[in-house]
This record gives sequence, structure tokens and C-alpha cells, in this order.
Amino acid sequence: MLQLKKISLTQFKNYQFASFDFSERVVGICGLNGKGKTNLLDAIYYCCFAKSYFLKTDGLNIRFNNDGFRLETFFENSEEQQKIVCINRNVGKKELLLNDVPYGKFSEHIGKFPAVMIAPDDVAMIMDGSEERRRYMDMVLCQLDDGYLQNLVTYNKVLQQRNSLLKSFAEQGKTNWPLLEVLDEQLVEPGNFIYDKRKAFASALIPLVEKFYMQIAANKENITVEYESSLHKSSFYDLLNNFRQKDFLLQRSNAGIHKDDLLFKLDGQVFKTTASQGQRKSLLFALKLAEFELLKANKGFAPSCCWMMFLKSLMITVCTNCCIGFVMKMKDRCLLPIRIPRGCNRHLKTCRLITSLLNCDEDECLFKISGEAFTKHVLIVFID
Repeated sequence: MLQLKKISLTQFKNYQFASFDFSERVVGICGLNGKGKTNLLDAIYYCCFAKSYFLKTDGLNIRFNNDGFRLETFFENSEEQQKIVCINRNVGKKELLLNDVPYGKFSEHIGKFPAVMIAPDDVAMIMDGSEERRRYMDMVLCQLDDGYLQNLVTYNKVLQQRNSLLKSFAEQGKTNWPLLEVLDEQLVEPGNFIYDKRKAFASALIPLVEKFYMQIAANKENITVEYESSLHKSSFYDLLNNFRQKDFLLQRSNAGIHKDDLLFKLDGQVFKTTASQGQRKSLLFALKLAEFELLKANKGFAPSCCWMMFLKSLMITVCTNCCIGFVMKMKDRCLLPIRIPRGCNRHLKTCRLITSLLNCDEDECLFKISGEAFTKHVLIVFID
């Protein structure tokens, strides 16, 4: 198993400098609002992916009134230690080093240190448009397949050129069909590669999601997941030809793998229009668990850190059975910080029930109530 052993943060978000050691398999993070719990998780994620989980602009990760940031992490796998250093100098230059050797391309780093992250806003993956679900598939597949990221970059670049050309047709009042044909040919190869990878990924993912949802929800709800793609029924090249007139009128590409989606259904109905808050969270947990299992099977070891952030908005709507079901699935998998709202007696009862299910005593866990803490290393639960 790949284990995070240490991380140091310099001028990263609200940290001027801080260093954290992780000596136990199970680690809990607690603190008042604004102290940097989420920023610490994001720093770990950044070292795995060379980008923030939450922010698209690197400059926003730099502590206010500073000129850059530096992250340094140590991972251990089979007693071999790996050092990652990420440096941003706030002049448009970013450096990424593995064991003090700079990467030629940042894409070479993706997948070397697989990680799974979950945050309250991730429910958008279920409730929002198809772009969120494509992003989910792409993020996992980039870790599973070395060539996927390069094909995805190529596809998006050509797609942008094709859309720009379609807009120029309307702006200039003239067409250049031979040039559009060339772009179509350049789009087909990476598009077919991405489709084949997504199709294989979905066939492995869907049974796991359905299984984990049933285990977490602990009821007889019938959840189904389908991978939707226009390439199921037609070749990519034929699709581009069939949609050419529509593309010309709307000035954008209307068919291709950039329209793929994962469709969730609950008892035959569209999930996002019928599911409760708790059911949405259960499905989110199931998706992340399935992601974890696929990464573990592909890499031969568990992802380095599967950080579960059960913030108030996430946890308070999840029933006791779902909480127990999720923890039972995660107990042997990852670092597991859990935060539960203060004063919720029913959650305290849940925590105690979880300890009995895990065959450990209360003094082997951490219950933090009104400043009192009792700690060992089996399970960590925060009543905050």
C-alpha cells in the first residue's frame, strides 16, 4: 500500500509554513473553521496531480502577499520512499520534481500516486450537467491509462479549433469544407480511443457502483447506471457527417464523445429528479468507493489517500445505516477523517455502534467532545 508519511507546506493558501507527519494508517484532522483542514487535504491532492482539487487558477493557492508556494511530500511503498516537490514561483512557472529529478512533462506524474478525493460539493457530479460526470470519468481514466490524458488533450484542442472554424463560417459568410474535413479526421482517432476506454471503464465501474450503493443504503432500492454515448449506434465519422448541417447552423460541434454521460436511475426514474439528499450522498459514496477499487486493481496497491471529508452539510443528511455502511466499506482502505456536527446525539450513538461493528473498544477510537480526547489508531471519529 502506498502511504503518505509526511508533508510540508510553505506559503500555500493560509499556511505560512507547516509540517505534518503521518505515522498511523488511520488519521483524523480537526480544528476550528478557517484553520486549514481542507487546505491540507488539497495540498496532498496537489502533490498527486500537480493541481488543486478546488481551484483552477494556481495563483489562488499562494498565500496572500507572498510570491509563490512550495509543497514537499514523502510517500512510502514497499519500504521505498518517494519524494515529491511542487514549486510555484508566481511568475507563470511551476516546477514538479520526483526524487529531486524534474519532470519533462507534468502529465508523466499523473497516475504514479493515485488518490481519491471527496468533498461536499462533489454531489454536483450527480445533480449538475453531463460535464461533471465526464470530468469524473476522465480523472479516473487519466490515472489508469498513460495514453488517455494525451488523447484527451489532443481531442479538446482539435474540438476547439473545429468550433472556432464553425463560428468563422457565420462571421465571414463563407465556408471552407475541406478544412473542416481535415479537422474531422484529426478528431476521429483520439475520439475513438477515448470512447473505447470509457466504454471499458463503464463496464467495470457500473457493477461496483450498484453493489456499493446497495451495501451503503442497506435497503432494496434499485439503482442503475448507464453509459450514454452517441458512438454506441454510429461511427464517429458518420456522426460528424450527419450533424454537419446542424453544427453549421449552431456554430458548434453537437456530436462526439464530448457529449457522453453517465445516467443514474432509481427504481426506473431519473435519479437526480427523484432522489433524496441522503440517497444522493449514498450514490456519491458508491462512486468514490468504485473508483478506489478500480485504481487498486489496476495499480496493484491501494491509492495513497482516500480522504473523506464529512462536513456538516454532508453528514447531517445521511441516515445512521448509510453512515455505518460507508465506514464498514472504508475501514480497511484509507485515511478516514470524519467530522460530525456538535450536539447530534444520534450521531454519537452511531459512532459507538460503529466501534462495536469494528470489534474495537471506545478507548481505541478518538471521540472529541467538548475538548476531551481519547485516542488510539483503529478508527477516528470527531464530534465537533
